[in-house]
Amino acid sequence: MKDARAYPLFLLLVLMSALTLGACSSEPDPSTELGGINMGEALNGILARTQQIMSNVNSTESAKKANKELIRVSQDYDDLLYHVPQMSEEGRVALAKQAQRALPELQELARQINDMPALADIMGETLNEMAEKLAMVR
Repeated sequence: MKDARAYPLFLLLVLMSALTLGACSSEPDPSTELGGINMGEALNGILARTQQIMSNVNSTESAKKANKELIRVSQDYDDLLYHVPQMSEEGRVALAKQAQRALPELQELARQINDMPALADIMGETLNEMAEKLAMVR
């Protein structure tokens, strides 16, 4: 397996694109609140954790560690998706818009990782699943 350091410039570009994942909205939308939890803020937290995890990937070893953390983040999407149907219509629409704004960046990050065989083998599937789950937020 090739080491991710064989792709230093490409990896840098991937990580730079990950830096924008957490920047969805600065003000919480009250319509996305459910049971005292703002689901929009929860989504921002998931995206920010993804950004933080990806910022530490600089080798195949760090990618393995990151993938374990990304699997936990992916499970947070499952929790979010479980609660979406319980939200008001207005809240679901607002959350869906927020998710749709973040989706292209997460899909691009997954595509870039999948273009690097050494990293794709380690974390490509997890990132693809996360992008699919984000697309399901409706």
